Amino acid sequence: MSLRAALSHAQFSRADNWRAPQPPPIYTTDRSCYSSPVRKAKSTHERILEQGLALMSQSGLDGVTLGVLADQVGMSKSGLFAHFRSKEEVQIGLLEYMAKCRG
Repeated sequence: MSLRAALSHAQFSRADNWRAPQPPPIYTTDRSCYSSPVRKAKSTHERILEQGLALMSQSGLDGVTLGVLADQVGMSKSGLFAHFRSKEEVQIGLLEYMAKCRG
């Protein structure tokens, strides 16, 4: 068998056995913590703010750095940016959350 014939045979064999990839299965559960991604994001958002308030009480508003806050919450800095657009938005969120908790 020539090289060209072997290659065309191999390509035909692979094409004959090829199947389209299947989408991942959708898992459903009755547990409320998994029923809504919005609910999970909201709780993460609140957890960030709670940890930020704890840091703010220790070192002031300017002492809340994104790196330390991310370490306290257990996520990366880029994970924080999924919830806040900038450090200023984190600070504004902390002040609003503090006013909400005290009010």
